[in-house]
Amino acid sequence: FTGFSMESAAEAKYLGPGDEPWPGMRIPGSQRLPPTFVRGFHDESAVRKMLYSPLGQTGMVVSLLGIGTSAFGGFYEAFEEEEAKAAVLYALRCGVNFIDTAVWYGQGRAERILGDVLQEVPPQAYYIGTKACRYDRDVATMFDFSAARTLQSVDESLERLRLPYVDIIQVHDPEFADTIEQVLDEVLPALDQCRQEGKAKFVGVTGYPLSCQRALLDQSSVKIDTSLCYCHYFLVDTSLEVDLLPELEAKGVGVINACALGMGLLSERGPPDWHPASGDIRAACRVAVDYCKERGFDIAKLALHFSLHSSSRIPVCLVSAPVLKYMTQNVEAVWSALSPDEEVAIRHLRENIFGKLEKGTWEGREVDKYREDVAVLRTKDG
Repeated sequence: FTGFSMESAAEAKYLGPGDEPWPGMRIPGSQRLPPTFVRGFHDESAVRKMLYSPLGQTGMVVSLLGIGTSAFGGFYEAFEEEEAKAAVLYALRCGVNFIDTAVWYGQGRAERILGDVLQEVPPQAYYIGTKACRYDRDVATMFDFSAARTLQSVDESLERLRLPYVDIIQVHDPEFADTIEQVLDEVLPALDQCRQEGKAKFVGVTGYPLSCQRALLDQSSVKIDTSLCYCHYFLVDTSLEVDLLPELEAKGVGVINACALGMGLLSERGPPDWHPASGDIRAACRVAVDYCKERGFDIAKLALHFSLHSSSRIPVCLVSAPVLKYMTQNVEAVWSALSPDEEVAIRHLRENIFGKLEKGTWEGREVDKYREDVAVLRTKDG
C-alpha cells in the first residue's frame, strides 16, 4: 500500500499523553473515528458502525471484533488460503483493526498468510500480535521456553509476517513450562529485550489457566501490557469476569477475549478430536446445539453475540474465520441485534444447560496429558 511507512503508522495509530483520550468503552466510529482509520482504504460507513475501546494503557484503540487466526493453522477444517486472505482484507476494510496470530497456528502458516495480505493494507490500519514458545505438533519439540529460542522465534515471526515489528509479542501457553520461574527469568526478559530493540511495542501473556496468568502478573519484573484469555468468557464459562478481569483493570492491563465458540464446542459440527473439554462439558454443548437446531436458531450466532455484547468491560473478542461468508457474519454481529426469541434462548442455555454444569472449565487436563506424553517419550528414549 503506497504512501505509508511503518514509522508513520507507529506514530499515528497510538493515542499518546498529548492526544485527546478515547471517550470510553465501545464507542462507535460514528462518534469518533479510531486512530487506525485510513481514508481511501476503509469502508467508512462500516467503520462508523464498528465499536472501539482502549486496550489497557497501550494507547491502542481496538475494535470489538478481532481477527483470530488459529483456524488458519488447520486446527478445525480445510480452507482455501486465497479465501482466508479475502476474509481478512474484508474485515480490515470494515474497521476490524486487531489481529492475533502465532507460529503454533500451522507452524507458521497463519503468519505467512497474514504476511501476504498485509502487503495490501496501510500499516496504520491495524494492530497485530504474535506469540513465542509453542511451536511444533510433535510433543518432543512442541514447547521451548528458553530465552535463546524465544528471541529466534520473534525474528522468524517478523520474517514470515514481513514486518519490522509487531504491536504485541506474547508468551504462548506458559502453563506448559516446567516451572513458572523459567517464564519469569527467561521468556519475559527476552520479550522485553525485543520491545527495547523495537521489534515489539508491548509484551503480553496468554494461556488457559487464569491462575497462571495471575501468577505471572503478580511476580513478573517485566511490564506486562496485555492478557489474552480464551474460553473463559463464552456461553459455557464466564469466570474471566470475576477471577481475573478485576486484577487486570486494577493493573491497567488490556484484556483480549478469544474463542466465542469454545474452540468448536458451540457448533453443529462439534469440537475437534483434540479438544481438552471433559465429557460433561461436551455433552452439555451437544444438548445446547440440539436445543437451538430444533428451534431454528444458529448456536454459533448466539454464542458470538453473547461474547461480544454481554460485558462492556471486555474491549475485544477474537474470532477465527478463514471463510469470507463467516467473516461477513462476524462483522455484522457487532451492530446487528438478536430477536427477542434468540435472547430468550441465550438465557435458557446459560441458566438451564450450562448453569447446571458442576465445572465449566477443563483446567489442567491438557497440561496433564502433555506431561504424560513427555514422560512416555522420555521412557522410550531412556
